[in-house]
Amino acid sequence: MAALLPLALAAGALALAPSQEPASVEHAEVESRPGASTRWCHGPLQLPEQILEEGSDSELSVTPPSASVSLRTVSVEPASSLLFGTVSGSATLQEDDGSVRAPSIVARDAEGAVLGDEPASQDMGVSVLGLQSGQGTLHITSAASDGGRPVADTLQTTSTASGDYRSLAVTRCGEPTTEASFLGASTETGDSSVLVLHNPTDRPATASVQLWTEDGPAAMEGRSQVVVAPGAEERVLLESVAAGREAVGVDVSVLGSPLSMHVQTSEREGLTPGGAEILDPLPAAATELVMPGVDVAGTAPIVVLANPQGVDTMASVEVVGPDGPVEAASPSRSSSSRRAPCSAPLWTGCPMAPIR
Repeated sequence: MAALLPLALAAGALALAPSQEPASVEHAEVESRPGASTRWCHGPLQLPEQILEEGSDSELSVTPPSASVSLRTVSVEPASSLLFGTVSGSATLQEDDGSVRAPSIVARDAEGAVLGDEPASQDMGVSVLGLQSGQGTLHITSAASDGGRPVADTLQTTSTASGDYRSLAVTRCGEPTTEASFLGASTETGDSSVLVLHNPTDRPATASVQLWTEDGPAAMEGRSQVVVAPGAEERVLLESVAAGREAVGVDVSVLGSPLSMHVQTSEREGLTPGGAEILDPLPAAATELVMPGVDVAGTAPIVVLANPQGVDTMASVEVVGPDGPVEAASPSRSSSSRRAPCSAPLWTGCPMAPIR
């Protein structure tokens, strides 16, 4: 009886308690919109210090490439008629006072100082900003009129008109990433290729670097992990890992903050300069890719194929001239995964020509 009495009292209290209606829950709705776009440029060509060392004869010393770069940025409002195949003005791209509603563009140097922020704009929601003779690693921030992300593109040009490394390198500035692949950099005698890792953030990053040759992965010998401090830049000399190769591949995977990455390659044959180039990261591997506008008037270019998969595959290469396909230069050959030089193909990173 003593044990059952508390249970009876509790049951009676529950029976007499007023029933409560379930409370309604309101679901919160949040709209997320992408913000401004910031693209980092590669900067001027920078040769390894050992190449620039002067000898006893000043007339034979190496002349470094130009240290200045030029930028051109185009930014378009997402609602601009240009993106839909027309060139008509629109009242929706105007403010209440009749002023043009166009994206903003700001160019800054590596320290964040503003170099230019007054782009030219049109009534079709387009802004254009040009910058001449910039120094160092520059970056461009572009935002739509409402603070959102515009459709933007930035090109960097670095030109060396004379000297040992006279060249014209045009590259596309891009956003930092955690994955990048390169293919076609030469490490033969007289050539120099450098992987450049730049950390534009305030957090550290660790880059896992692997070089590939036609014989498979190269022995990194303790250089596969590269720590890049916030705001710092690290460089990996490719010929110090795999020297004497006509074309090597580079695969980079980043843990931590995304990095801005590119490869600088230069060529000399004795005292004869062969120019220099900046290589952007390759696009993702694909089954069908086209490379137009290949110049075959000078040194015969080659196409380098890479197999990122774990099984063999068959690649069919077709070279097309002004009069149609060139049958003699369109071979088909298997690409073994064991001999694949990189984790991404070089369809868009090297001129196409007969495979050799």
